[in-house]
Amino acid sequence: MKTKMTLACIGILLSAVIISAASKSKITVVPLGGDDNMKLTEEAVTYLSASFSSQNAVTVKEISPKLKFKAEMVFSGDKLQPPSDEKLLPLRYGVSPESSFTSDKYGLSGLSLRISAYGVIPQTPYYLYIMDNAASSVIREALLPVTEKDGIQDVTVLFDPIVNSKNKSYSFTVVPAGIERDSIIGISVKPEPVNANKELGKLKDIVNFVPLYAGFSITDTEKEKTRDIDYLSSADYMVFTEVSLKNNLSVLTLRVYSVDKDAIIFSTEEAFNGSEDLMSKSAVLVERVASALSDKLPNISLQPTMGTSEQGVFVSWKPALDGYKSRVYRAVKISGQYSMVGTSDSSSYIDHSAEPGQLYWYRIQPFNAQVNGDLSQAAPGYRKMIPKGADIQKLLAAKKLTPPAEKTAAAQKAVKDEIAFIKDRYMNSVKLTVMMTFGKSYIDSGTVFVFENMPLYSMDLRKREIYFLNDNALVTFNAKSLFRLRESAMPLPSHLIATAEFGTEGNADNYAATGFSAPQQDLRWNDTDAPSLEFSVGKPAGDLFVDMHLAPPWAEEPYTCKKVEVFANGTSAGSVTLTGNGRYRVVVPQELISGDKLRLAFQVSGTVSADKENPHPKAAFYSVSVSRKFLKNDLFSRLMDNGVFYCIYEQDIPVLQNDGTIKYIPQFSAVGMSTEYFKDNKAWKSETVTFTTSDEALLKRVKKIKPEKK
Repeated sequence: MKTKMTLACIGILLSAVIISAASKSKITVVPLGGDDNMKLTEEAVTYLSASFSSQNAVTVKEISPKLKFKAEMVFSGDKLQPPSDEKLLPLRYGVSPESSFTSDKYGLSGLSLRISAYGVIPQTPYYLYIMDNAASSVIREALLPVTEKDGIQDVTVLFDPIVNSKNKSYSFTVVPAGIERDSIIGISVKPEPVNANKELGKLKDIVNFVPLYAGFSITDTEKEKTRDIDYLSSADYMVFTEVSLKNNLSVLTLRVYSVDKDAIIFSTEEAFNGSEDLMSKSAVLVERVASALSDKLPNISLQPTMGTSEQGVFVSWKPALDGYKSRVYRAVKISGQYSMVGTSDSSSYIDHSAEPGQLYWYRIQPFNAQVNGDLSQAAPGYRKMIPKGADIQKLLAAKKLTPPAEKTAAAQKAVKDEIAFIKDRYMNSVKLTVMMTFGKSYIDSGTVFVFENMPLYSMDLRKREIYFLNDNALVTFNAKSLFRLRESAMPLPSHLIATAEFGTEGNADNYAATGFSAPQQDLRWNDTDAPSLEFSVGKPAGDLFVDMHLAPPWAEEPYTCKKVEVFANGTSAGSVTLTGNGRYRVVVPQELISGDKLRLAFQVSGTVSADKENPHPKAAFYSVSVSRKFLKNDLFSRLMDNGVFYCIYEQDIPVLQNDGTIKYIPQFSAVGMSTEYFKDNKAWKSETVTFTTSDEALLKRVKKIKPEKK
């Protein structure tokens, strides 16, 4: 107890010296917040007032929570306008709506957003990122409260005030924490800070945003009347004091409000452990406030490197701080927690301990024997991940397995049917050997990288591109022949039960079709929320595939259909998100099939609620097929799981992880792909299917590359 009290007294004396030399400003210490931590807030106000008042140069006034005043942080902004056709537009391919704005006040503290979630439950968290106008660095991040709702949602997202925001421009985006599915909401900015490959994380709608600004309201709790700040204090500065719980730690936060600028001009915080520690930490914070008001600690511009070195992150800052050392802190999120990784006597530091690819947020804290400066604004940096593919020799050496046999006669026949379907696509064994021999020099030199075991993939049916992802690489493959195989196998002819064809020559009405428009050439539109068909399927021994040839109304309506949910005999069997004209598949479990009938209903959802301002969502139906499912995976999935990709390196791209952190991984373009029905089949030389990229520009680039020895 004596030691802590002595340290606190020393801190008070130091702050008194600094303040007396710096300014004769009048300061009022104001408690901020509710009743949860009011006892500690009272103590903090007392300690801070004593520290500020320890010399006569500064006039200090305390508004005590024990009396009748309570301060609360408030946010102001214009009300959102009702939605309209002009202000609610879907983000389509290649179209980036305006995402930047200029702040007209100090203390930018939030955004009020009007958005649509497409009636889909977000499966991952969504984050709002506030960035500089060039979208080159993230300044603030905050969790976005999005819930399942068919219509438009108004949400408010608050973050720590950006102190000197007046007349500065900012951009923002909304991103999902993970890429298991397409983004539901968002706005595209260039360059995009996360999920840079649009096809992996398609960004959709965002509408109407209003900047919010932080202010303070001081209330006479007895008379329930809000008083103007100037009425209660003629001070130059008001130090709003708040005790809160962050990451299970008690944190004392000070926000310095300038009456002249009508804005927060400085904020700082310290974690503390109990009331005894609170006194010493109060003195530390007063030192920082005094240094900030006296301009002893200039604004620091931090510049960590973004993937320029495989050895580490080079962190530099300006200006050089004469007479100060610097502590270097980092965190995997801009919001913390920050841990010290080292100190520097100069204006730079090399972080050799950074994990390759992981994006870190760096802050520095200048200090000397007398003063601990405040932490700088956070800036991002990452250590380059070394692109590394599979060892082609080990991969080929593993191909010595005998194909396993299925247990049931039906499954065995299904395997024979699928092998027969792809047999004509086997590559000639001699050509395959020549190709592997020729390509080995490129692989050995590091010009071409080989990847396998890419379990996560998504497709863009419109562009005929497929994207494969693992922890260390993203592979983009544009191959029209691959998609032709996929669509010809949906369904596999030998497994087909029935197909309903739409259009003027179609037979859809034979399947009790309801809720569809009149035939139009090859298609019909849905005329209701849930058009339906009925199939006779006998009594299937297992699950069924439902394959749909669908397309969204890209040109016909201003609101594109993004989601079609399939109901089997009244129960949801799954949904698909339309990315273009193509075939989509859901699996109907056997338990949903009643008797020998399968009634399929298609719930077509739009981007917004269906009212007079938002036309009813539609989808184009070309065909619906029902087929038997005999094996665990369908043919296309099996070929993708067993695929080997031959790629060239393009760039590093940021990918948002499930925990909300960002990782920069190498992005590759696949020149070709080889796959087998049975993985590591000893007969691979005669039973391999190959696909070549349809990207002619990529092929021309590869032809110009000459392999070099490592």
